[in-house]
Amino acid sequence: MASAAPPRTRFEHADPILSVRSIAVSLAYYQDILRFPQCAMGRGVVHIRESRRRGIYLCQGDQGCPGTWVWVGVEDGFALLRPVAQHWRESNIMKIPNANLLGDLGGSDRLGGRLWRLPPYSANTWRRHVESWELYFLLEGLGRMRVGKGTLTVPRHGCVLVDPRMLRQVFSDTPDDSLWLIVAAPQEGQSGTKVEPSHFYPEDPKSLPPELAGRVWPRG
Repeated sequence: MASAAPPRTRFEHADPILSVRSIAVSLAYYQDILRFPQCAMGRGVVHIRESRRRGIYLCQGDQGCPGTWVWVGVEDGFALLRPVAQHWRESNIMKIPNANLLGDLGGSDRLGGRLWRLPPYSANTWRRHVESWELYFLLEGLGRMRVGKGTLTVPRHGCVLVDPRMLRQVFSDTPDDSLWLIVAAPQEGQSGTKVEPSHFYPEDPKSLPPELAGRVWPRG
């Protein structure tokens, strides 16, 4: 009987680490001149993201030896994401700030998970899914959500599970922010089924709930 093959180690990615004299000057060059879009800052370290899987580190002071070196990510059975390493951006359609936690952790091919911070009197997209069940967990503020033809009020630390077929939208109709953790599984497309965008957005994805009548979002 043949012995089982040893488990293979998965290498995530490798990022160059550059020792610089001034974080501020170097950051201005990479973002203002070279147009690198995202960065996360720590003490004496800046991680500039070119894409989800590529980037560079800038180090100043005692963060490592002088010269150029490399960070290599190797899968070890778990991943830790510190707040300073979360990459926030605005969503394409509704301009809601969000952080792709599972993308940063390297597990987005298996599970979806983002933080969404809804500003006052704002709304996310009005949409549904094909395969993904979604869990909505409210971390801060008052949660407001429409599912189908109904509207829900979710207290802090309350949660909602939504069937893929249901239209849904989180929104804020108060003067305060609300912070949601939204987790989705399985990820769309894993079954190989080709789905048209109209299935996700059978109605206008920018439509606002009745509670925001007279409001304009996204602004500008």
